[in-house]
Amino acid sequence: MRRWFNEQGLDFRAFMAAGIPAEDMLATQDARGINVVRRTIERQLIGVDLSSIVITLDDARASRKCAEGMETFAVRVGLDWRRFVLEGLSAADLVATGDPEALEVVRQAVRARNG
Repeated sequence: MRRWFNEQGLDFRAFMAAGIPAEDMLATQDARGINVVRRTIERQLIGVDLSSIVITLDDARASRKCAEGMETFAVRVGLDWRRFVLEGLSAADLVATGDPEALEVVRQAVRARNG
């Protein structure tokens, strides 16, 4: 674990002492870091039905994580762009992509809803 943190340029001691922001783990673009964030989101939301949380384009815009544009983002992660525009998508669908930007959108949207 320590070696992985060093390879990613992350502070292992800070992680062990207090954790690190999800954004830092997602920024690695590494599957291990992405999986840690995905599992953390799922663990924090135990008992919450992610399929019942609808993520809208407004949520994606608010996260400021889709720098490439909403449609390009949706297509890149395999989401139905038309459905995203018309209805929104379930948080479960976004988490299932494993995409760092999708995970961050869900994380921020859930945090905003829960205050």
